[in-house]
Amino acid sequence: MAVQLQPLPPKEAVDYLKAKGLAVSFDWRDVYAEEHAAAFTVAKMARIDLLQTVQEHVTRAIQEGRSLKAFAADLRPILEKEGWWGRKTMADPATGAVREAQLGSPRRLEIIYDTNLRSAYSAGRWERFQRSKAVLPLLTYRTMRDSHVRWQHKAWDGVTLPQDDAWWNTHYPPNGWRCRCIAYAIDQAGAQELADAGRPIRYDAPPTTYKDWTNPRTGEVRKLPEGIDPGFDYNPGKARQAKLEQLLKDKETAFAQLQQPERLPSLAKLERFIQQAEVETGYIVDAKGAVIRELKGDADSIDIDAETGAAMTGRVVTHNHTEVGAFSPGDIAVACRWQALEMRAVDALYLYSMRPPASGWDRAFWEDTVKPVYESVQAEVVGKLMSRLQRGEIGEAAFWEELYHRIWTDVATQTGMSYERLPAP
Repeated sequence: MAVQLQPLPPKEAVDYLKAKGLAVSFDWRDVYAEEHAAAFTVAKMARIDLLQTVQEHVTRAIQEGRSLKAFAADLRPILEKEGWWGRKTMADPATGAVREAQLGSPRRLEIIYDTNLRSAYSAGRWERFQRSKAVLPLLTYRTMRDSHVRWQHKAWDGVTLPQDDAWWNTHYPPNGWRCRCIAYAIDQAGAQELADAGRPIRYDAPPTTYKDWTNPRTGEVRKLPEGIDPGFDYNPGKARQAKLEQLLKDKETAFAQLQQPERLPSLAKLERFIQQAEVETGYIVDAKGAVIRELKGDADSIDIDAETGAAMTGRVVTHNHTEVGAFSPGDIAVACRWQALEMRAVDALYLYSMRPPASGWDRAFWEDTVKPVYESVQAEVVGKLMSRLQRGEIGEAAFWEELYHRIWTDVATQTGMSYERLPAP
């Protein structure tokens, strides 16, 4: 049975989905449990652009209250057109084994829809529970109380414990594929009202029996509570909270980390890949080099909407220039506005990098500090280079190669930003 959407989309559920990065995986067990709080993945979907498309459709389903039927009707033609449908022969990157694999199908679309919406709503509810914990300190576990409920979950119906109880670390629903259980925040008076109405209420957690479960993809052995499916033995709300806290820590130490080239080993590979692209192409990556979002533009620009801009905050943005030349004013304006960790660009000859001053950057920093300095420096640099061009000391190609490089060298010096130009990777 597919998840039934709530009439209005909770902002927290939408934020949970939008904040996820993208992770390529071959098997659903490659990205396991808590890792799902940071990464959106679809097993056997190896293309970042397709993952981004699916993520956008799932997010839209929550925002607009779209049914499974509408979700599948929109997404299936796209996946079929891109060749991600039916059964295909694929090589498992972990083992090298070649086998027939199921890609898109009506059942897989239902699983993608159902699982992602349940986890997003669950994480969103947890965030709201935490905000109201002072007045609604308890959570009560509820099943649908019908014949489809797993027998283990029936035993948990009515368990009512403080929000901070460790039981919720593993038993906060959903607790399996298509699990419809839910938790509600209540206070002691509310719990008593339920008990008076004949609803089961128990203030102690049932004894938990654990079994060893070995992830065949990684060899990791986990203690899995009886009644909980592999991959569901975690609290998506707590995992998201931990992820946000880690992002804050990452942001505090990111400048030091970026001084270590080995910190972003995949960045050079990405930049070599996009270097020769005929249209502007880029990536948003986190401090560890994981791709958060792929960017696609036209011959000389990439349009940045609010959702994409928000994904840049605290992260590295890299893109290609189809012509030789350093950053455009728009590149740095975007970096400032969305408070990117670093803006990078690569062309046929050079790699360019711009990082904020120690005090950071934002839209006001661009408008009040960088833009006026840029306009002043630009006039001076253009005048000097034009004189050299007219005297025949440099050619037109050299003029454009040096123009923005010299402008940003001077602007960075005057504003405290950190700019450098290096040989292309």
